[in-house]
Amino acid sequence: MLNVSIATVKTFVEAVSTLETLMKFVNSGLLSNTLSTIGDVNLGAAYQELSDLRQSKNKRETVNRAATQLRIAYQAYKGMKPNVFQVMNFRNVMRASLQFRNTGIALTICYLYLGEWSYATKILNEMQIYDYIMSERMSPLSNLVGGLSFGIYYLSDFNALFSGETFRPELDKYYDYFTEFDEQARKIIKSNNH
Repeated sequence: MLNVSIATVKTFVEAVSTLETLMKFVNSGLLSNTLSTIGDVNLGAAYQELSDLRQSKNKRETVNRAATQLRIAYQAYKGMKPNVFQVMNFRNVMRASLQFRNTGIALTICYLYLGEWSYATKILNEMQIYDYIMSERMSPLSNLVGGLSFGIYYLSDFNALFSGETFRPELDKYYDYFTEFDEQARKIIKSNNH
């Protein structure tokens, strides 16, 4: 699961090196291929829209429909509120967090393609504060174990105590790619938002 997410976000990073590479990434069908690895119903609908992009007479409209489906999936992942028992299964929480980020990244790519700079910026900003929101939603568990902060990294370490399995090196790699994506996307926004 985490290796697929790392590969996905790495692909997204490569796509946003410039606005031109981003346009080629979307127009060539690579965004739809990447979405197929993430899964989910609304992502499947976005995948279908983007798969048909090469035959589309109105590419902007097709990408806009895909963005609508991605936005629905993004909101669903954003609204997930793990309870104490779900938090105890770190894989569920990690999956939700990675799905949220990967969907947000794909949505950002669509907004950049459409020239919707303010929407792209909004999604980037929301993804930056997501770990804080997740830690607040998990505060009942924090209270049970002495008020510790429980972002995704802390959950990984907490999981390691019980299962001996840690995801910290993979999470570090994923967040490095996410940070690089964020920086490159903001450069595109800055250079095109006059």
